[in-house]
Amino acid sequence: MGCAVAEHSPLGDYDWPMSDTGFSPYCGCFELYGFPPVERGVPTLHGDLPDVSSRAWVRVIERIEAAAARHVEIFEPLEGLSDSERSEITTLPPEIARLTSVRVLKISCSGLSWLPPAIASMRSLEILDVYQSYRLHYLPFEIARCASLRESRVSTRALFGNYKCHAPFPDLLDPVNRAAIEAVTPKSCSICSVPIGSGSEHPRWITRRIGTDIVPLLLVVCSVACIEELSRQTPGASAHTGGAGSASWGPRERLRSSVLPNSGLQQAPSSRLLGRRS
Repeated sequence: MGCAVAEHSPLGDYDWPMSDTGFSPYCGCFELYGFPPVERGVPTLHGDLPDVSSRAWVRVIERIEAAAARHVEIFEPLEGLSDSERSEITTLPPEIARLTSVRVLKISCSGLSWLPPAIASMRSLEILDVYQSYRLHYLPFEIARCASLRESRVSTRALFGNYKCHAPFPDLLDPVNRAAIEAVTPKSCSICSVPIGSGSEHPRWITRRIGTDIVPLLLVVCSVACIEELSRQTPGASAHTGGAGSASWGPRERLRSSVLPNSGLQQAPSSRLLGRRS
């Protein structure tokens, strides 16, 4: 891994990593940097499950356990993995909830297609780097509970609803996305934390500021009341289910979300916003 020029951060001089091996897994959901989409139209939701028996997965868990035991502050879970091994890691293990001391999480140039809701437990997280993870089109809503998060590095062109490529959001009401929704979302309501049975959840998209980027978030709620509570706690941002026509919705949401703090949840007080380019 090579490194770009160091940028200022609360932790001092910090080098944002860049790939010098050519590892940049495009998934073909939509046109990106000249790579055409596999199919035109509304993309489907990634629900890629990792091979938990693979050596790469085991190594990541071992690194997480070691980092938790040492209370490290800067952590790169995929460090030391080959390009082929990195491509096997489609998400991070839920054990990341133990990383309560980590302030910088570096997962750039990865094959990640989703992050686990357990990231909400990383209460010290200040900087999230998922740059050049081109299969990662959204983040879990639970990341809004990381109240200290104030800087991010995201390949925004790869996000659903991005104003540069106008990629539509997957239709959360389409049965083709059912298995993926169950794989990537929590088993409890994103608003009230009440357990949700399979098929009883109401998935929604919402776009808001996370760190220094405007990012689409995926959440599940248990009732209409929680949808209303979501609207109350995130004024100016509209929850929706995606589908045809949602591509043009992204730029408008970008403008509305630009005035929102990092977290609209009562459990996570808002943090200072930085004006860095998204």
